[in-house]
Amino acid sequence: FPQTYAGVYQTIPSGLCSNVSMFFHANGRCYYHARLMFEHLAQTPEYGPMFISKLWYEAQSESPWQVFPRCDPDPATSLSDEWNRMAQRNITWDYEIFGGKSKDLYRDNFNRPGIESQRYARTLLQSIPYDPEWHRPPKEMTPQQFGWNICPLKATAGRVAFTFSGYVNPERGSDWRTSLVAVDGKDDYRSSDIVGNNQTATLEVRDGDKVYLVVVATPTKVMKINMTGDFRSFEQERFPYRVKLEGCEPLD
Repeated sequence: FPQTYAGVYQTIPSGLCSNVSMFFHANGRCYYHARLMFEHLAQTPEYGPMFISKLWYEAQSESPWQVFPRCDPDPATSLSDEWNRMAQRNITWDYEIFGGKSKDLYRDNFNRPGIESQRYARTLLQSIPYDPEWHRPPKEMTPQQFGWNICPLKATAGRVAFTFSGYVNPERGSDWRTSLVAVDGKDDYRSSDIVGNNQTATLEVRDGDKVYLVVVATPTKVMKINMTGDFRSFEQERFPYRVKLEGCEPLD
């Protein structure tokens, strides 16, 4: 991560981490490039680059995300909310690029023709057969701890809304943060409130907007996860959910 600011190692995470965004942070498929949350916090005024240093050195035997609440200079915005804000950035790749590279380095890579990100970085919600007014992600796309889904929606101008309902495992502290995001023709985005389980959020959509539902698994019981551990482990449990949509539908 420090090499990001030296312009040395700010290579291309958009086509790597986004393809496996449903997995836990720094999983074995993208760990060399799993710095997007660090970049988000470093480029957020309430935190900044030195906050990453503090997280790193405070986390001697813990995960940085376990010590985050003790180090947080802005408790008004929780770690869970910040994970959702980071995922929102990953729709338009709204990051500062250092070292003389293209300011749209991440976005340009993500939009290359034929790249896997065009399919795997988006989660296409499916209607639940026995309860068709609700939708859910495919099982293989359901997020693990701090994994995220960006779900494209089909909507016309006007009010869109969703009601979120997660399937809770109390032992794992199942929880989520979710929001609606609208992106205009200039790649500027705006979002609804970030809400949790069993809550509703709304957003006014304008003509030409692209609309997305952003969901991040943010369990209250944050655990260290062995990068090369068994995917069936308790730590790597997935966090299934369903949503009821209003004024929009999943984009296929």
